Amino acid sequence: MSGATALTGKAIAALAAVLLVAGCDLGDEGDPPATGPGPSEDGRSAAATTKTRCEVGGRPDYYVPKPDGSPVAIIGCARLGLSMKPVEFSANSARIGRKEHVCLNPAYRRGRNRGSYIPAACVPDPVPRRIRVVGDEVPSQGVRGYRLVIWGTAAPSTRRVVAHHEGERSEAAVFPVRRPLARATGAARPFSVFVVELDPQAACSVRLRAAGTSASSTTQIGLRPRLCPSD
Repeated sequence: MSGATALTGKAIAALAAVLLVAGCDLGDEGDPPATGPGPSEDGRSAAATTKTRCEVGGRPDYYVPKPDGSPVAIIGCARLGLSMKPVEFSANSARIGRKEHVCLNPAYRRGRNRGSYIPAACVPDPVPRRIRVVGDEVPSQGVRGYRLVIWGTAAPSTRRVVAHHEGERSEAAVFPVRRPLARATGAARPFSVFVVELDPQAACSVRLRAAGTSASSTTQIGLRPRLCPSD
């Protein structure tokens, strides 16, 4: 994970001690322009991850690892493009050390049991506006059949996130967290969350591009040794 703090049920009591923040967190006007060439728009369209209906703004009916008293709200749901399996995102606020954070909770399902696996992570609040990956893994703890799920945050104006990988492009689902919903989660300002699912063996080097009403931004995921052994 990049710029995020992984949370588990056992980690809540030691929330302030497990913060792992990588890279620079720049604010609104401080976000630097994307460096390097942008991703090519060429490539075949692969299976898209799509938004599905759920009780946005409601409270999850399963356990979410969060501090006691922290507000929490569902911010979006999706059907993943390859496995066709569901994921539901909620968000809550948390104070870690002396700083406020927004914690994001992807909930994976086993059978009818939502929230079987929740690899929650926290990002600094206000959420940076440039696209950034928070999690990329194959969910496997208590769930089966998922592929490589990549998710993260972007500017509130983001309308589209596309993953470019090995000559293909995969559309992500994007959840805008507008001001009323942001307040329900305890966040300082609006932001967006995206999620996309790729084939682990085909996703050895992925570039993500976010586009909206403001300037586009890109980020890249490098090689993962476990999934992409060297020649």
